[in-house]
Amino acid sequence: MKKILSGLFSLIGILGGFIVSSLIYTISTDLITNAKNGDYAYAGYTMLTILIGTFFYMYISKIIKSIINSKNGNIIDSKIEKINLLLYIITLLVSGYFILSNRTTGDTPLFTIIIVGIFSIILAIRLYTWDKFYYEFYLAPIKLNKNLDKNILKENKKRLLFNILGLIVGAIFTLLIIPIHRKIFSCNLVSDKEINNVLRIILIFGICALLLFVIDMIIMKISKKNYNKKYKYYYTIKDYFVDSFHIVYTLLSYILFVFVLKINPYLALLYTFVIKIIINIFLPPSFNPDFKPTISFSYSHLLKDNHSNSMDDIKFGFLSDGSSYFSMDLGNGISTTTFTNKDGEKTDVTSFDITDNLTYKKINKR
Repeated sequence: MKKILSGLFSLIGILGGFIVSSLIYTISTDLITNAKNGDYAYAGYTMLTILIGTFFYMYISKIIKSIINSKNGNIIDSKIEKINLLLYIITLLVSGYFILSNRTTGDTPLFTIIIVGIFSIILAIRLYTWDKFYYEFYLAPIKLNKNLDKNILKENKKRLLFNILGLIVGAIFTLLIIPIHRKIFSCNLVSDKEINNVLRIILIFGICALLLFVIDMIIMKISKKNYNKKYKYYYTIKDYFVDSFHIVYTLLSYILFVFVLKINPYLALLYTFVIKIIINIFLPPSFNPDFKPTISFSYSHLLKDNHSNSMDDIKFGFLSDGSSYFSMDLGNGISTTTFTNKDGEKTDVTSFDITDNLTYKKINKR
């Protein structure tokens, strides 16, 4: 099963490359003959179109990866993702070149595909390495092993409910933007046309922020009621709502802005992004209600003789779960640490690196 799913995810890269390269057909070749510096204009529009397609391909592949991993464990790892990305770029460039060769003549196909290739590779790699973009979505598996603990199954049903709720509320929020946009753009706020348009956009963004603020207040109350302290892993229950909200908004908003509001495809993506930023601000991810900031400090000096490379000889720390530690470096790669849990029980270990935000359940002496 792992090989099959990994292979299918890799093949998605080929399919994505064909689909995105086909967007070249939406660019009129009249630009080459009618526009000033036609070849450059055509290459520029083609590049922007392919970059938009690349963004949505990366986003959708991220969703597919999260769906597979949520149901089957961590099957799609970084290696498979890189293969997927490589196949996507290769297919995009090869297919794109053949499409351009059939639609244009002279040096235009080669020139255009070089421009498209450079910026597409930069964007794809940037999105892949951008942690805030490429975090996995919190998606609850629809089916879990029935032999698992009943409480865990109950928690998963909560997560699934929050996923569904996020999809519904996200769709409603996105659909509301359409009548709001039309109503506000039918009003004249000031006499100056340009200032009027700016004020309209600001007002739309302000209304979106207000709606999101209300949604966040409601979902926070629901999340707190469903928070189970026994299963601390599930403190992120709100994230299942937020991620589903982002999925439906990101994919649906662009379609509506282009085909319903008739906004320029390039401006539509900017419009989508600005509101997405507002969503990040007013509908933020969840936080651990039991979290306490970690306070740590260290005293360090250079040791002489055989330990001349040792630093940070004495370390003190108070961890977020209420525990603390005292650590002393004895030499290169050798340290002794006294770990005290929140109940006051002490454990001495050697050569043990303390890591912030790590939950310690059991430590064996070495």
